[in-house]
Amino acid sequence: MKNIFNFVSQKLMTRLSVIGMLLVLTGCNLPSSTNPPTKVPELIFPTTIPTAAPQIVTATANSSSPTAMQPAATAVPATPVNTALPVLPTAIPATAATAILPSPVRINFATGATTGIVLNTIQPGEVQNYLVGAAQSQPLLISADSINHDVTFSVTGLSDRKTLLHQADKSSSWQTMLSITQDYLIQIYGGASKENYTLNVSTPARIIFDPGAITATRNGFTPGGYNVAYVLRANINQQMDISLNAPAGDAVLSVYGYQDGTPYLRYVVEQTSFSFKLPATEDYIIQVVPRAGIVTNYSLTITIK
Repeated sequence: MKNIFNFVSQKLMTRLSVIGMLLVLTGCNLPSSTNPPTKVPELIFPTTIPTAAPQIVTATANSSSPTAMQPAATAVPATPVNTALPVLPTAIPATAATAILPSPVRINFATGATTGIVLNTIQPGEVQNYLVGAAQSQPLLISADSINHDVTFSVTGLSDRKTLLHQADKSSSWQTMLSITQDYLIQIYGGASKENYTLNVSTPARIIFDPGAITATRNGFTPGGYNVAYVLRANINQQMDISLNAPAGDAVLSVYGYQDGTPYLRYVVEQTSFSFKLPATEDYIIQVVPRAGIVTNYSLTITIK
């Protein structure tokens, strides 16, 4: 009997072991889903920039209808920027070449004169400075001449600091109609060699007729035997009559257009009167030219009608 019991127990234990193993194996092989696993889609970025920014629609307070609003700007971390301006040196380094220009010499016209003459000598590459005062609406005519014809000049307003003629222009003859009353700095530049030069500065005196008048008279003399120049503006087709009276005919006339430079009467003709119909509306320069550079008195009468 005991042997039969032990045999049954062994058989039962064996079956229970087999069943346990089957359960374990069944649990490890759970049925999988019939659907394949979800694949993450590949990100696709636009290849062109949108022409219009997208709008965000949000509800506004006290209103059931949405209102289109531009998206709020996204804060971007700021890159530190040095806003302080660099400190410039207050002193010029000792190695820098600094040009020290000599003080200007004022050109003083003699009483009654409209021309200033400077005779001087200049070294190669040297700069010499002169000052001349002139008034608004006055013509300023400057020329510099030397043996080699290579002495040039520049012109700058002393008050407004405007350069009227640049050094780079290499001019030895120049004129302008002044727009402001001030001193003008004339800088003379030496040529290739040491040489003498003559600086001629002319500022013709403007004649303005009295209201309703057609005639103006100016009395004077020729200081130092130099020419005395006047300027007046007249219109095309007007008649201009000029008469010069000087003792013994010691002075003659010269007339030319300021803007176009056209000579209408040359002093070599030695006339003391001149009449002509004006060909253009412009400023006209009238010069009293003394004979042989003598000092003489004169009376100049001009009529325009």
